[in-house]
Amino acid sequence: MTYIADITQMSDLPLQANERGFGCFSCGQPLETSAVRYDGKGGSVLLHLRCANEMGQRLIVDSWTHRRKHEQAPS
Repeated sequence: MTYIADITQMSDLPLQANERGFGCFSCGQPLETSAVRYDGKGGSVLLHLRCANEMGQRLIVDSWTHRRKHEQAPS
């Protein structure tokens, strides 16, 4: 994830750009100035700083309980 101070200066558009501007990938509300950009395999998305924080916390919580399910046993 990358902090973008001014989304109006972005040279390449994220996936959720449309004729009305940018909407947060998480909550859908308009983005007007700064945002967090997440680059994935299929493209980029923008999130409010608050939404990026919440998403990061949810990812940690969701993965923490399953963190050792796919680890291989030492040989």
